[in-house]
Parts: sequence; C-alpha cells; structure tokens
Amino acid sequence: MSKQRNAALILLGVLLLLSMMILNMKSSLERLQSDYDLLQEDYYDIQRKYRELRETQEQLRQKYGSLQERYSFLTGKYNTLLEKYNKLYSEYQELQSRCQKTMEELKVKELLTMPSGLDEHYEEIRRKIYLDEYHFSKKGELSFYALAVLHDVGEIFWTPFYEEFYRIHGVHCSYLSRSFLINLVNYITNGSRGIEGVRLLYEWVRDNVRYEPEEANYPRFPVETLVYGVGDCEDQAMALAALLKVAGYDVAMGLITDDVRGFYHAFTFVRLDGYLRGTWRIGRYEGLGYVWKMLDPAFEHDFYENPAWINQYRTKSGVIISGDVLDAVRLTYEEVMRYLKH
Repeated sequence: MSKQRNAALILLGVLLLLSMMILNMKSSLERLQSDYDLLQEDYYDIQRKYRELRETQEQLRQKYGSLQERYSFLTGKYNTLLEKYNKLYSEYQELQSRCQKTMEELKVKELLTMPSGLDEHYEEIRRKIYLDEYHFSKKGELSFYALAVLHDVGEIFWTPFYEEFYRIHGVHCSYLSRSFLINLVNYITNGSRGIEGVRLLYEWVRDNVRYEPEEANYPRFPVETLVYGVGDCEDQAMALAALLKVAGYDVAMGLITDDVRGFYHAFTFVRLDGYLRGTWRIGRYEGLGYVWKMLDPAFEHDFYENPAWINQYRTKSGVIISGDVLDAVRLTYEEVMRYLKH
C-alpha cells in the first residue's frame, strides 16, 4: 500500500507540474498570439502605407516626368530667348557704337564748320598780300606761313582786311579763328598738357588732315586746312603749329629748300624742354640747345620718331642739315619781323 501511495503521489505531482507547464505554455501562447496579432496589424498597416507610398511615388514620378518635360520645354524657350537677347544686345551695342560715332562725327563736324566769312577773308589776304609780298622768296614763304598761323591764333592781323571783316560781319575775324582753334584743342586734348598734349595734337592732324599736293601751291590758313581736312606739307604744318600755339606751346615753322636734292618741304618744331629723345637745335636759336622736337604730319611718322626724309641728311657724324637748306622761325610777331629784317 505504501508503494502504491507513493506512486500515486508522484503521479499526482507530475500531473500538477504538467498542468502548471500547460498553463504557462497556454499563457505564453496567448501572449505570442497577441504579439502576433499586433505584428500582423503592424504588417498590414505597413503594407497599406507601403502601397500608399508606392502610389505617391508613382504620382511623383509622373509629376517629375511632367515637370522634366516642362523644364525641357522652358529650357528650349530660354535658350531661344537667350539667343534672341544676345543678338538684340549685340545689335544694341553696335547701334550704340554707331550712335556714339555719329554723335562724335556730328560734334567734330560742328567743331570743323568754317566760321562765317572767314573763307572769303582768307582768299582776299592770299590774293592781295601773299601773292604780292611773300610769294617770291624762301624768306617770304616762311614768313607768310608764320604770319598766317599768328593771324589765326589772334596775335596779328592785316588792318584793312581786319576792319573790313568787322564792318561786314560785326565780329573780329581773329575772335572767330582763335575760338575755332581753342574749341578744337580742347576737344582733342581733353585737358592733357605737356608732351601728351603735343602728341595728341600731332596725331590728330596726322590722322585727320589728308596730304594732298596743290597745283597752285598757295598756302591755306590753318582754319581752312582743318575745316577741309586736306592740304600739302605747309598746310598741315601750319595747322599743327596753330593748334600747338593756341594751346600755349613755343612753336617754330621749319622750311627745307634743297636745290641739290630737289627737296622742298615745310614742317613744325615744338619746344619741349627736358625731352631728350630725337630733339633738334635750331641754328637761329642755338642758345636754347637741343629742345626742339620735329613734327611732320605730311610724312605720317610715329610721334616718338623723326620723319623718314631726314635719312637723306644722315652722315657718319649724325644728321646734319646746313643753314642754307634748313630755315626756321619761332611763331611770335617779333621773331618774324626780326627774321624778315635779317
């Protein structure tokens, strides 16, 4: 009996243990089922969100494609408009440049308008003064060149013509010619002085007054040459001398009369103290030393060089032009009168 009782107790214990294990397992299964159900709900929720995201992605992809097409279309239009803009801007710049050039030309044309009555005044002086008094000698020619410059800068005048001009026009001829030259100097130099001012004036005459030999070979007054834009060597030299003179520089007219070489030529000297490159000494003013720069727009030389014609006077000792060949006179009334009396 005792053994049976013990066996029954053991069996009962085992059954109790199994029952407890079954209960625990049931509880675990319930928890697992609950977790599973939650996970399944999360899965279905995620799956729903995933489908929504896929739908959103597809919508965005379609919108992206549409936007890309729109972008490509707008890019094409932009490039077309950019080409048109660049073309219009280029045309605008060209028109602006042409407008500025036209305005510049109109300004120059206005500056280079012959003052009323001066052309007839010059012709009278040439006919009655130059041809009668100065036309027959080297000294006469050079003196008239100098006096014509001094006339236009307003430093001398021939009284009968001066008075007659005022009687007819009510203004002094010297005022018209000097104002013409001052306005042109101001335009060309724009305030530059010294060597730079000389360079600008020389290059403007060189580039804007065309060399043209004259059959009659009667000198033009500086204002005439500047207005018409043509002249032979003395005309160009006188025009440059007048601009330099009215700008305040010390100027001389030079004249070559070389019967041996058959070379007859007029040019301009300007005094540049302290400028050592290619300067000259004028025999008549040798006390001043090598302070004269030669400028010859007829030969179109670079400002910093001498005209090519001096090479025919080059020797082993340098360039030598004798006083019998080269003559020069400074552009003041006193110097011209002294030169005529010499």
